[in-house]
Amino acid sequence: YWRDWSSDVCSSDLIAPAFAVRLTELTEGNPRFLDGALRHLVESGKLVRKAGRWLTEGLELEPADLPGDYRDLVQQRLRKTGPDALLLLRLVALHGRRLPLPRATGLVGWSEEQVLDAAQALAREGFLRVTEGGLEVSGGHVAAAAEVDWAAAERARWCGRVADAIRDAARAAGHERSREVLFDLARLGLVSDDPARGVEPGLLAARMSFSLGAPAQAHKLGEQVAPHLREAVDRLAWLHVMGDSLRSQAQMDQAEAMYEQALILADDLGDRVQAATILTSHAILHQIRSR
Repeated sequence: YWRDWSSDVCSSDLIAPAFAVRLTELTEGNPRFLDGALRHLVESGKLVRKAGRWLTEGLELEPADLPGDYRDLVQQRLRKTGPDALLLLRLVALHGRRLPLPRATGLVGWSEEQVLDAAQALAREGFLRVTEGGLEVSGGHVAAAAEVDWAAAERARWCGRVADAIRDAARAAGHERSREVLFDLARLGLVSDDPARGVEPGLLAARMSFSLGAPAQAHKLGEQVAPHLREAVDRLAWLHVMGDSLRSQAQMDQAEAMYEQALILADDLGDRVQAATILTSHAILHQIRSR
């Protein structure tokens, strides 16, 4: 609505030409910034309409009358939607694709009505699209703005919860090994509060990338996975020292399988350095097992 309105206003005789020129200068011709700037001026009372015309004749516009840039403008509008709406937007952005409404309610633990209220508040500002299939962020610029000032620990915790929700839904539908699910689980799991959860899907996604003719992507995933795979060995050694043999044995079996996958990937990519590092950690794993 605001984009259509601002285009009509700036291309008509409803405002003074000098005002239109100055507004375009201050917004650097960015159409999104222009839309938001007009809305900001109206809501702040700087721009007033009377008798069918906007009172812009002789109206002076200074940089201080507008947010510093489009990102600042988005941040201001985001804050107005409230903390619940901001959290919902962040989770939809983390999810990456359309977030089904039942999955959204399960994630945040709210009623469907509460989720829809927050979603509508975001939709009114143009940040979110509410469709029959679920919730979608309206663009990458909005997703980036939602990340600003998000505490790293809190973000990592939510990455893990979103990854678990995707995994559970995929498992129920029998799509747990699909390409997009594996990439989502790796993307979120490796930056969650428990990065080990992203190791196995990361390795599978990397092998899949290599088989599909995308070695660069496979190599990048392999590099992301490697440090967390080594951390798994440290965790196993600690469990062994603490005498938790049952849990240690189960995790050793899982780590063994992941190391084998990682070594195959390194060999496929011809990465001798990574292969040597994996073999060293693998040897440590065998030492722990032999004890």
